[in-house]
Amino acid sequence: MELHDIVDTLFCPNCLENMPSTEAKIKKNRCANCYDCPSCGHTLSVRAATIQVPNAEDASTPFTRKVYYLGCTCCRWTTRDVGLDDQTVATGGWTEKDGDNYERIQVLFEYYRAVAQREKIENERRKSSKKKVPYLSLSEKISLSSSFSSIISRRSLSSPYSLKEAVDEVEDLPSEIFTDEINLSDVTSIEQRLAVPDRQPELTKDLYPLHKHLLVKKSHRCRQCEHNLSKPEYNPSSIKFKIQLGAYYHVPELRLFKEVELKWGVASPMLITLCNPTPHDMTVMLLPYSYDEYFSSGDVQYIFRKKY
Repeated sequence: MELHDIVDTLFCPNCLENMPSTEAKIKKNRCANCYDCPSCGHTLSVRAATIQVPNAEDASTPFTRKVYYLGCTCCRWTTRDVGLDDQTVATGGWTEKDGDNYERIQVLFEYYRAVAQREKIENERRKSSKKKVPYLSLSEKISLSSSFSSIISRRSLSSPYSLKEAVDEVEDLPSEIFTDEINLSDVTSIEQRLAVPDRQPELTKDLYPLHKHLLVKKSHRCRQCEHNLSKPEYNPSSIKFKIQLGAYYHVPELRLFKEVELKWGVASPMLITLCNPTPHDMTVMLLPYSYDEYFSSGDVQYIFRKKY
């Protein structure tokens, strides 16, 4: 039986705050209040500290102020390691570092959003009008060949990955690469770089807190009859199900009563227990396992033969 998964709820696994799919898409499927450690991936916690602040009225009597910063309880990484300023409130507001091409990407998003909106209006206008426009006149009107050629030429010139001519002379490597000693603790790992695909920092001093990824609650539905088999509660903190129509309460439970040391080619006695979850009598038959029969047939009954 094939299942069809449907996303019901998107929520943060730390604060259990749920949000609609449109809001999650705007926030890039990340929580705005919870952070992950960029060094080890553990959840960051808010820590409090006190600092001495000079008094504007009397410099000889400074007063104490309470500040907050983020720290990891696993690897001891803190926001102070990368020079982020402490906050006066514990709800957040830590500085986020955008990628080098962030502004350019936002400009392209706005441009293509406007293009999509214009195409949508044109499509609705064509649907409303019953007059059919021939393809030749339409292509001549918008001049597809000229527009495509201009786009390709601009892209090839502006792209940093465009093909360039090969030259005999190349730039020499800096002399420091052969003389300076490399400290591996200051260089980021591949996992740390891939966690931030837009920046991919090379040094640990450029690591910044990462917003926590959202999780989803899915409901399972049969592809053939579209019947709900499993539907969880909408509240992320609830582990119950609104609908649970699986075969969990109809299949006998098989357990190994005692751990057995198995050896290849040696017969070992095994004690198992069967539990009937239904109030009705059930007949269970243990069939011998056949390797060739199991892999040569795709019938479901052979799969149950292997389990039991």
